[in-house]
Amino acid sequence: MLPELAGWLDSRYGTKHQKAVCAILEEVRSELEHCFALLDEWGTERKEEKEKRLVWQLVGLFGFPTPSSAHFSMYYVKGIEQGKAVVDWIGHNRTVTWDVPERAQPHLLPGMYIIATAGCHDEMGDPVLVYPPAFSPYLEPWLQKLKEWLDRVKKEVPASQERVRASVDRLSRRL
Repeated sequence: MLPELAGWLDSRYGTKHQKAVCAILEEVRSELEHCFALLDEWGTERKEEKEKRLVWQLVGLFGFPTPSSAHFSMYYVKGIEQGKAVVDWIGHNRTVTWDVPERAQPHLLPGMYIIATAGCHDEMGDPVLVYPPAFSPYLEPWLQKLKEWLDRVKKEVPASQERVRASVDRLSRRL
């Protein structure tokens, strides 16, 4: 589909994207095939759960609230050991292990980024999106900026809370 889109852009706007897009896709074809296979093989026995999750994901895209059980987290695959994925749980600064169905294990590559459901008790569901290792150079700068922003927010929240408390104290003394 991407080569066709690039071809349409080329014909419509006089650009020359199709050749580059095709070259890039050929370069990452193997990793992309592993991503698609991982998604297909991981959750086939829980088809109904997967369909419900997809519906909630679509609902969330349109700005509607989703149930607390439909939270998503991002993971970085460090490797696979004895049928378990060893992943960094991004945003939680934790390394966790994840049971991997045997048929999906050959498709799990170190360096993949996976977005999956995460429950209230740290349990992890099936993957929803999988990014190939070749995507790392593009994703990692964004993740670094996100981490810097979250660190700044964490530092600023206590000061903001203190200012609100002081304002409330001043207002309560006036009453």
